[in-house]
Amino acid sequence: MSVENEIERHVWEADLHLLRSIVENVNDAILVTEAEPVEEPGPRIVYINEAFTRATGYTMEDVAGKTPRILQGPETSQAARDEIRTSLNRWKPVRIEIQNYRKDGTDFWVELNIVPVADENGWFTHWVSVQRDVTERKREEEERRRNEELFRNALAEQASDIVTIVEADGTVRYASPSIKNVLAIRPEEMLSKNLSAYVHPDDVERVSGAVAARASNPGVGKPIELRARHRDGSWRHLEAVGTNMLDDPSVRGVVVNAWDVTSRKRVEDELRLKDRAIAASSNGIIITDPNRPDNPIIYVNRRFEQITGYSAEEATGLNCRFLANADRDQ
Repeated sequence: MSVENEIERHVWEADLHLLRSIVENVNDAILVTEAEPVEEPGPRIVYINEAFTRATGYTMEDVAGKTPRILQGPETSQAARDEIRTSLNRWKPVRIEIQNYRKDGTDFWVELNIVPVADENGWFTHWVSVQRDVTERKREEEERRRNEELFRNALAEQASDIVTIVEADGTVRYASPSIKNVLAIRPEEMLSKNLSAYVHPDDVERVSGAVAARASNPGVGKPIELRARHRDGSWRHLEAVGTNMLDDPSVRGVVVNAWDVTSRKRVEDELRLKDRAIAASSNGIIITDPNRPDNPIIYVNRRFEQITGYSAEEATGLNCRFLANADRDQ
């Protein structure tokens, strides 16, 4: 053997020793398999590091000659398995989160990265799988999801008002069942749509501005009135108030509480119409309050002022008897 070859061999052995030392001491579990077969029974395991044994309980003696399918169990996603198999059949790297099982039967979640390794001729000889335990993160995500669901259910159960949770840009992430009673819209129809799609065109700018302002500021905003489209094409008058809960991990949005004030608006409009009719009447009209002592006058129209010469300010609070003793020209 030449000196050059001997030097090259020592360098190669040193590099190999360094690489093995790194692989053995990393915290991520590493598994190496043969390249084929991808289909049943699958590529056989040829190497695992210490981190793999700590994570799964399997030793090299347990897994030698077996396939990574020993890590799979009843809750391992079939969709995830199919994605892995498809990538391997195409000799493509794959990155995915999957639920695996330890030797003792307990489950855990891993972020799985699988890459093909080729020899000097470019022929794929092995698959290297790096697995990082993400069980704690998945549990936290699930806990947040449950809390969010509980929060939404509590809102829906405790209020007949419409409750929506929207992003800062107005995109709807949640709508309570009560929206069906008010607007005849199923809650799921609103999901991922912008709130403005259901608001009267003349009110869109004001509503969008209110949502954006609330998303930029903590706490509860001032109530606003708006018109929302009913399924039949008519418009319902709503009063709404927004609360910034973007920092709450169980909500992460602006909570908009709205209630139907259509009947109230209709009554207010009718009263305004009656007020105009009374004010324009050619007859003098007096309204008194029988629930107060001495049945005082609470309203007179302009024609009364013209007929009696008394102003509304002078007559208000008096009993109608004062007119019997009035000494003014009628």
